[in-house]
Amino acid sequence: MVPFLVPASKLHMLQVRIGKYMDLVVNRAVEDSIQQEEAALLQSDAAGLQLT
Repeated sequence: MVPFLVPASKLHMLQVRIGKYMDLVVNRAVEDSIQQEEAALLQSDAAGLQLT
């Protein structure tokens, strides 16, 4: 029983690290899409100002 506890804890640490990494990847993707939307809005605002 005791020899199994060590790999289990290491596996858990690995899962935690993977989870944190995936959170970072998802957050970065969300931030990129938000920045793209903001840039598109700024461009459309600039185009609207040029038209008037």
